[in-house]
Amino acid sequence: GKSKAARVSTATQKTALTSLLSDITLEAPATITLSGQQGAFPLTIRNGTDTPIRVSLDVKADVPGIVFDDPPTVRIESGESHTMTLSADMGSQVAATVTAALSTNTGDAFGEPRAFVLRSSNVGQIVWIAMGLAILLVVAAGVRRFLIRARSTTSAPESGDEPKEPTRG
Repeated sequence: GKSKAARVSTATQKTALTSLLSDITLEAPATITLSGQQGAFPLTIRNGTDTPIRVSLDVKADVPGIVFDDPPTVRIESGESHTMTLSADMGSQVAATVTAALSTNTGDAFGEPRAFVLRSSNVGQIVWIAMGLAILLVVAAGVRRFLIRARSTTSAPESGDEPKEPTRG
């Protein structure tokens, strides 16, 4: 009698809690590319429940050396969403699979974790190098043009020294 009723009550409460927690979701793009070794990226938390929530994130990479700022605990009103901007330092890594999970303010993870690829791009450095080379080429071309003009003016005879053609007369 009583133990069966207790199991049914526990199962009902667990189902209700699971349903409630499934209404709190985390959204992340499949791939995020940082502009350099360090950068920030957004993750969105949606509260589909009828009550306000306090939630944070637990973020981990599958390779060592990547450091994330500690995400704050935020309050999200019923039916609202919150985009959290996280900072990452990729260290010497170029890419990693990152898993982000919702967590309570006490650090207990819940819900479906989201995995995404986090990459660092050296495009910033490449662009600066290319711009530096372009400027160097422009300066070299200017110096070359200046030297050619300087040489041609010093080697040309001056107007008073030009030989005169004999006149017939």
